[in-house]
Amino acid sequence: MDSNNLGQPRLLVVDDLPDNFDLIEGLLFRENYELHYTGNPHKVIDRLIQGRFDLVLLDVMMPDLDGIELCKRIRNCPDIGYVPIIMVTALGSKTDLSKCLEAGADDFIAKPVSGAELRARVKSMLRIKKQHDHIQSMLNLRSEMTNAIVHDLRNPITAILLASSGLKAMSLPEPAVKKNNRIISATERLRNLVDDMLILSKLEAGKLTLQKELIDVGNLVTRVIDDLQPIAQIKHIGLTAQLQPDIYVTADPQLLRRTIDNLVSNGIKFSPYHSEIVIHTRKDAEYVWIAVADNGSGVPPAKREIIWQKFESMQIARDVPAIGLGLAFCKTVVSAHGGKIELHDNQPTGSIFMIALPHAFQASP
Repeated sequence: MDSNNLGQPRLLVVDDLPDNFDLIEGLLFRENYELHYTGNPHKVIDRLIQGRFDLVLLDVMMPDLDGIELCKRIRNCPDIGYVPIIMVTALGSKTDLSKCLEAGADDFIAKPVSGAELRARVKSMLRIKKQHDHIQSMLNLRSEMTNAIVHDLRNPITAILLASSGLKAMSLPEPAVKKNNRIISATERLRNLVDDMLILSKLEAGKLTLQKELIDVGNLVTRVIDDLQPIAQIKHIGLTAQLQPDIYVTADPQLLRRTIDNLVSNGIKFSPYHSEIVIHTRKDAEYVWIAVADNGSGVPPAKREIIWQKFESMQIARDVPAIGLGLAFCKTVVSAHGGKIELHDNQPTGSIFMIALPHAFQASP
């Protein structure tokens, strides 16, 4: 049953016995569905990637590759969007049915197949698919609009920076110079926030290509410390590096630097006056570790999950509000490089944020 009518739901029936497809086709022939069939489970992944399907009817008991294992592979394939899967099974025990659901199936129907039950379950899953696609479309639209607005913010930010820079060349009274410097500093932070939002959106959408290079981690950490030293000195916070020599990673240098910069800047923000922040580096057989340890108040256990979420407002330290874009940015960048980021307690007080990245074994760039 084939059709070029894009309004028809497209169903893929996977079963090693063609007679079973004929049965399902007969039970659904009045429903105006576009049915496709394959008896080779090894071709299912490619077919789902290449074509749009609204539902998969998947037989469990197939030789060589059974339906449960195939269901797992479908769910683990990043190139396949959401498609409901109904398992068609002769297995009746609760254990077997739970395995189907654990593998990622959305529903199941028992053999011998009842026409009324099959039609009801297919319609139910197609409603869910339609709702999912609508929600995803709205989310994509919202993301595109947000990115457009954020991108347009660059123009007024650039205008403010240009005007403020022009004022620096003029002979202004000392109070005006200080106020102008604060305007420049605040506007630069706003520009960095806008850049982080754009990069984060592109990373999440898979539209940002990492420009990877071989990076000397020690040199990168040293440059971050040099740049942030003036800010740390305002609170009389010491920035100390404890660097293992000859540590290299293959990463996007700008994104990795912004990630470390965010972690150290957060440490400065939440640390008390006259304290110290230590940046450690080390490597093991699998990862290069970059750790930023502060002596602040730490992160309460109840807030350790939400700190990684975008725009999650919280009050970790008194009089220091936080909006969780920086840590969401860090986590997304590290994940895009195949690494991980962890939070641990520092002793006696404070937090340790640890980045783990796969390391490069070259002795030099």
